[in-house]
Amino acid sequence: GMLRSNGELVLMADADGATEISDVLKILSSLMEMVPEDKSNNRNGDNHNRNGTSSSSIHRFPPLVGVGSRAHLQNSSKIERTQIRTFLMHGFHFCVSNLCSDKVKDTQCGFKLFTRVAALQLFSNLHLERWAFDIELIAMTDLLDIPVLEVGVNWKEVDGSKLDTGSKLNLILVSVGMLRDMLCVRLCYSMGIWKLKHR
Repeated sequence: GMLRSNGELVLMADADGATEISDVLKILSSLMEMVPEDKSNNRNGDNHNRNGTSSSSIHRFPPLVGVGSRAHLQNSSKIERTQIRTFLMHGFHFCVSNLCSDKVKDTQCGFKLFTRVAALQLFSNLHLERWAFDIELIAMTDLLDIPVLEVGVNWKEVDGSKLDTGSKLNLILVSVGMLRDMLCVRLCYSMGIWKLKHR
């Protein structure tokens, strides 16, 4: 879906609506402050997409990623989270920062805004498809030198989250699977098994 989008900015959001959609304006405003003035306008009309048609907007903004974050609000009354989810969040962040990247405090918030160039570079290289794909995205921003801005958003826990349903055994299995994926990201990129395009 992200690769099929054609907008200059591409938003990824969880279907459960845990993050207020209006917070996209906060992330957008912060991202625009990172855009050099000469790159906020179309460069020229000579860019073409894969179909050979003119597409000047594809390079209108440089590669940038805005990440919605619950970490900034963990001590605020704005956030509502169960104790088990808080415990898992801290343990998960410890593993992410030591195995993959310490650039972002909350990689798993599903509210992320990409410039089109960043979306194309990242999602065309993505290997993971399940829970830990966000981690690979952030790890790739390090490898591709794509700036990432983390912005606090209003978030609330929504009943029916897959991580909170089912047995404790299922929760453990999901957590082990995510740890396996983190190790995979670290090893595959460091050993050159996974290669990046658009560098």
